[in-house]
Amino acid sequence: MTDEQTVNLYRVPYHWMMSDFFQTKYEYPIRLLQRHLYGPEIVLDMGCGDGRLTSLLANKVSRVIGLDHQILPLLFARLLIQNNNVVLIQHDLTLGSLPLANNCLDLVSAFDVIEHIPLETLSVLLQEVKRVLKPSGKFVLTTPNKDSLRNRLWGHRVSHKHYFELNPRQLTRLLENAGFRIVEMKGIYIAIPIPKVEHYANVVPFRGLFHRLIPMGTRLPGLSETMFAVAEVA
Repeated sequence: MTDEQTVNLYRVPYHWMMSDFFQTKYEYPIRLLQRHLYGPEIVLDMGCGDGRLTSLLANKVSRVIGLDHQILPLLFARLLIQNNNVVLIQHDLTLGSLPLANNCLDLVSAFDVIEHIPLETLSVLLQEVKRVLKPSGKFVLTTPNKDSLRNRLWGHRVSHKHYFELNPRQLTRLLENAGFRIVEMKGIYIAIPIPKVEHYANVVPFRGLFHRLIPMGTRLPGLSETMFAVAEVA
């Protein structure tokens, strides 16, 4: 598997250009995370990409540090993020290290990131996440659910961009083996089991239905397209 296969290649800052349903679905983790935020937090956003979610986090906390190994999305992020409480750093997470001091963060986020890291490196990186978190800190992540409703009906194949994909039980075990305790596990979006049906998500007669399917995943995480997990150091 090549590096090109396991990263999102940015030619434009596409997370800032999404339309309606796709934007709502992409940004939904920030809505779920809000109940865990109190305002003065210092946050690390791992794999921040073009910075769209980083900017939304920055509106709710004291400071955000965004890490990504690709220079082009970081350049987009520097151009588009208007918040003055964001620091962006180029850093390769597959090195298994974080360029931060011990116990300096209130929260670490990894939105659709862990599946792009080899499992043997991820186990090391999770120890780094524990190291940089304060004792009361939290680790929040999203990652594809291989047991989503659509995958159950049509069969699951790991995306060519990912090293692996998990189900809720496997994600829980991964985090527990790394020394975390799950605080919250929810889902995002129950995909109608028709391939590529999202092409109609912004068509007026169907728009409302697709928008309702996004929060439905919170009640049915086992069938959702994406898993949302909040964990703390056990």
